[in-house]
Amino acid sequence: MRIIIAGGSGLIGSYLKKAFEEAGSMVEIISRQSGFIPWEHDQLVAHLENSDVLINLSGHTINCRHNASNQALILNSRIDGTKMLGKALKQCKQPPTLWINASASAIYSHTEETQHSENSKDFANDFLAKVVETWEKTFFVNCNSPFPVSNAVLMSAFRKSVNMKIGIPAPKFLVKIAAIFIGTEPSLILDSTNVYPEKLIKAGFEFKFDCIDKAILNLVKSD
Repeated sequence: MRIIIAGGSGLIGSYLKKAFEEAGSMVEIISRQSGFIPWEHDQLVAHLENSDVLINLSGHTINCRHNASNQALILNSRIDGTKMLGKALKQCKQPPTLWINASASAIYSHTEETQHSENSKDFANDFLAKVVETWEKTFFVNCNSPFPVSNAVLMSAFRKSVNMKIGIPAPKFLVKIAAIFIGTEPSLILDSTNVYPEKLIKAGFEFKFDCIDKAILNLVKSD
C-alpha cells in the first residue's frame, strides 16, 4: 500500500510513518521542509497519482498563544492546505481511494458530564470551535477511545504505571500563569471535551487499546 501523509514531518506524522512502514506500506511525506514532497501543485498531483491513501495532518500548531496573527495562521494553514490537496486530487486520473483529513474535537462544548457523538449539535463558541467548523464542512468521524477519561484519572493511571503513589495537582491559576511563560493557551489543558466515537462503534470497529490502562501499559512496555 502506498500512503501519502500531508504535514507528516511532525510528531504524529512520524509515528504514523513508522507504524505504516513496519506494516509493509510505502509512505511519502508532503512538507515545507526540505527532503519531502513540496507543496507545489504539479508535485502534489504526481505523487498522489496511483497512491492508495491520503492522510492530511497539515496545519499550524495550536500549541501557541492564540493572538490575531497566530489565529490567522492556524485557520488559513488548514483551509489552504486542504484546498490545495483537493485541487490536486481532481487532476489525478487514479486518485487515492481514501482521504483522511485530521480535525479536532474542539468543535464540541466543553463538558465532562455530557458525552458528544457525531450527532451532537452542542458546539462550543470559541476560536478553535470555529476553526473546526470552517475546516470540516463535510462528513466526519470521531476517532477516539470509547472510554474518555478526566485528567485526574489519566494522571492516576500514569502514576500507577510507574508505581508512583503520590501526585501533586497543579491549581488552575498556576496553569494559566505557566501557559504565558511557555507560550501556549491554558484552554488546551483546562478545557474538557467528552467525545464518543458512535460511528466507529456502530460500524464494528475494534479498538486495540480501548481504555486508558491498556494504552498506558502498552506505552510503558514499548519504552
